[in-house]
Amino acid sequence: MKAVIVEIRDKFAAALGEDGRVIKIKNKNYSIGQEIGLSNRSKYMKIAASAAAALILFVTPAWAYFTPYSYVSLDINPSFEFSINRFDLVLDVKALNNDGEKVVESMEVGTLKNKEIKEAVKSVLSELKDQGYIIDGKEGGVVVAASSKSSEKINELAASLKTAVEEEVSVKTEEKEITVEEKQKDIDKAEKGDLSEGPDEKKETEVKQQELEEPTAKSEELNESKENEAEKESLYSEDKDKLKGPRNEKEKNDKKQKNSNNYEKFEVEIIEVSLDEVDNAKIMGITPGKWSLIEKLQESSKSDFDEKEIEKWLEKSVSDIMKEIDKNNKEYNKEERKEYKEKKSNVKETDKELDDEKRDGKNSNKRK
Repeated sequence: MKAVIVEIRDKFAAALGEDGRVIKIKNKNYSIGQEIGLSNRSKYMKIAASAAAALILFVTPAWAYFTPYSYVSLDINPSFEFSINRFDLVLDVKALNNDGEKVVESMEVGTLKNKEIKEAVKSVLSELKDQGYIIDGKEGGVVVAASSKSSEKINELAASLKTAVEEEVSVKTEEKEITVEEKQKDIDKAEKGDLSEGPDEKKETEVKQQELEEPTAKSEELNESKENEAEKESLYSEDKDKLKGPRNEKEKNDKKQKNSNNYEKFEVEIIEVSLDEVDNAKIMGITPGKWSLIEKLQESSKSDFDEKEIEKWLEKSVSDIMKEIDKNNKEYNKEERKEYKEKKSNVKETDKELDDEKRDGKNSNKRK
């Protein structure tokens, strides 16, 4: 029989079986949400009612584990929805369009169940990268919508998912940071005048010393050695200056390397929605995240779309919708600025006319 670990207490764990019973078992380094198999003949299947009742005092009732408590949707163009319980563990994953179904078919969706939602979302994003929906250096966008029975939980989910998505679509910079660290060590050495020779340089020096000891070309070798030393000293000075460089320039490069991100053109939007909005989106067969973008698009274009127009945009990727919203907003801002300038110009002209009238009035009074 399959069971899910719902609580861990030191040496013991609570497993929720398929039949709805809570089973007390030994903790074998389990983690909450982990799915395990239990033999029907297992001694743990012989549960005393008192033991089960005592255990339930420490855990949320068994039904709570399998009851959806929050909802998360993920859109790029493939669209997905996740039902999760009050422990933020995934109960179910569904694809909401054709592209999403193709991705789900290629993934082992079962492995996402009982996983923490942030890890499940990262797994889906990783698969989308593998399938070319997220491309290194190419513009793109993702919108994640979170909803829950608790407003506090919505805030927690939104913050957690934002971090998870940004981590997954960002390139790790550990290697680059190590390079910067090594470079700093070289700079420090250069400042102290302590650039020691490496193994190859030492070997080369030993060979030269051996050659200098040969009696046949002693004077020539000595002259050559002096020239080499002078050349080496010159190169050392140049290297030292290069390594030293201006401090603030080094800091700029350091910062640039640490902040480098091949997915920097990838726009991430996390929105919080109500359960009513989730239900309305489900009726339309879309995610609340994508519907929210369509509403923003209508606002930015200052028009209400008809059904045909809505269907057209629902087929578009999140990135395309975001681009159109940005384009509309820029045009809207241009219009606003133009209107403001015209209004300001009209005000100036009116003020000028009033001033002229006042001057004319004063002049006529003087003549009288």
